[in-house]
Amino acid sequence: MLPQLLLTVFIALALGLPSAHAQNTSPFAGAPKDGPRIYPGQLVITFKPGTNVTDNVKQLTSPRNNIAPTANPVMLGDRTVAFTLSPKFVFAKRDKPSNAYLRTWQAVKAYRSHPAVESAEPAYLAAPFKTPNDPQYRRMWHYRSRTVEPGGANFEGAWKRTVGHKSIRIAVIDTGILPREPEFRHSSNIVSGMDLISDPWMANDGERTDPQATTDYDTNPTDPGDAVKAFECGLWQWEAMPDSWHGSHVSGTAGAGRTNDAAGISGAIWDVSIIPIRVLGRCGGTTPDIAQAIRWAAGYPVQGVSKNPHGPADIINLSLGGSEPCSAVSGTIQAAINAATAAGSIVVAAAGNSKKDASGFYPASCANVITVAASEARGRLASRYSNFGNRVDIMAPGGDVQADHNRDADPDGVLSVVKGRYAHYNGTSMAAPHVAAAVGLLLSKNSDLRSMKGQAKFGAVRRLLRASAVPPSPTRCPKPCGAGLLDAEALLSVGAP
Repeated sequence: MLPQLLLTVFIALALGLPSAHAQNTSPFAGAPKDGPRIYPGQLVITFKPGTNVTDNVKQLTSPRNNIAPTANPVMLGDRTVAFTLSPKFVFAKRDKPSNAYLRTWQAVKAYRSHPAVESAEPAYLAAPFKTPNDPQYRRMWHYRSRTVEPGGANFEGAWKRTVGHKSIRIAVIDTGILPREPEFRHSSNIVSGMDLISDPWMANDGERTDPQATTDYDTNPTDPGDAVKAFECGLWQWEAMPDSWHGSHVSGTAGAGRTNDAAGISGAIWDVSIIPIRVLGRCGGTTPDIAQAIRWAAGYPVQGVSKNPHGPADIINLSLGGSEPCSAVSGTIQAAINAATAAGSIVVAAAGNSKKDASGFYPASCANVITVAASEARGRLASRYSNFGNRVDIMAPGGDVQADHNRDADPDGVLSVVKGRYAHYNGTSMAAPHVAAAVGLLLSKNSDLRSMKGQAKFGAVRRLLRASAVPPSPTRCPKPCGAGLLDAEALLSVGAP
C-alpha cells in the first residue's frame, strides 16, 4: 500500500523542451524542496484587451526580445498564450539545475511589467489527489443507502429512478485509462478520448512521431504507467512510487465499466459516455495541459488536435490539483473552467488530501467548480486526509483504507479498477467521480436542466446538490464540509422536472 500522501504525478505542457529532456532525463533535477511547484522554462501570458495579440506574440518570440528569449507559442484562448523560454536561457550549460527555476521566475516577473501584458504566470505543477491499497458489488459500501451503510451515497435509491443514458458525457481528465482491463474491454461506456501530455518524457508512451511538432498530443489516452524512481521528480518527491493507474480507478467509479453484467464491479452511473483525457504522466505535467484538456472536453478548438467529436462534456471530473490557490493559475485553469462553464459543462473537482483548507488548492478553490471533500464509511469527513473549509460544496465517499468501520473484513476504501485487478483506494480523487456520476444521473432525468448553459446551469446544479445533501453535524463534520454528504436519490428527487 502506498503511503497516504499527495502523489506527485504532475501534468506537463512541454512546448519544445530542451533536447536533454527528450533523452529520458528528468526535467526536475535540482528542483528546490520548498516554494511553488513549477515546470522550469514554461510560462503563460495573458495580453490586455484591445492589444494586438499576433504582433505581441511575434515580438516576444523574436531573437531581439530583450526580456527573455521565447519560442513555440501555443494559444490557450483568445488572449492567453503558453510560451517556452529558450533552453539556452533557462538551461545554460554552466548553470546549476536549480537556476532554471530562478530564471523562470525572473522571466515571469519581467513579463508582468510589459505594457501589453495583463498577467504572467509560470506553468504550475498539479497532481492527482489519491492514496491507494487492494470484485463484487457487495464490497462497494459507498453506493448503498444509509440504512445499510451510514456512509453510503444512496445510489441504490437513485438507480430505481434512472441508471443514466449514453448521451450523458463525462470527461475524466487524469492519467488515462486501461482499455484492455476486463471491466473496460468491450464496454460501450468508453468513447474515444485524447492524450494531451505535451512532454514526451512525461508521456512515457513513445508515441511522438514528429520531433518538430510543437506539442506531443495524440489520440491514444491509454495509460502506460506513471512509476518514478526516488528523487526522479526532484526533492518534492523523495521516494519511489509505483504505477498508480489513477485514471482507471476514477473512471471505473464514474461509470466506464459494464454494470449489471454479472461480472466485476458497478459504476455509479450505469449508462454513460466516458471521455478519457490523459494529462497526468510520469512525474509531471503543467497547468497549461490541464487547461487545454478542460477546453477540449468542453468542445473548444485546441491547437494541434481535432475538435472533441462527442460535443461538449456535460461533466468534467478533475481528481487532481496543486497546493496553490486558484488565483495563482487564473490565466490558465480558472480561464479554462470559465470557458467550460459557459459551454454548459459542470466542473467537479477533488478538494485535496492534505488535511488543510481547500482554499489554498487548485482547482478546488476556483470559481465555477463543485468542490468535493471525502467522507469515510461512517459518513463522516475523512479527517485523516481530506481537505475541508468553506470552499467545499459537498462530501462524497472517498473511503479510508486504514479502517474497517463496517466490520466486513474489507478495507473501507473505494473499490474500482487498476491494472490486473480491483483495488481499494481512498482520497478526494475517489469522492469526486461519485458527484460527477450523480450529476450525470440528474441530467439524464432533467432535460431542461441539461440544456442550460453558463452560470445559470452551474448555479442550479450546485444548489440542487447542496439542497439534497445529508446535513452536516459536529460529529459528521468536525471541520467545514459544505452542505454535507451526497445523497444521489435525494438529488433526483429535488431535481425532478
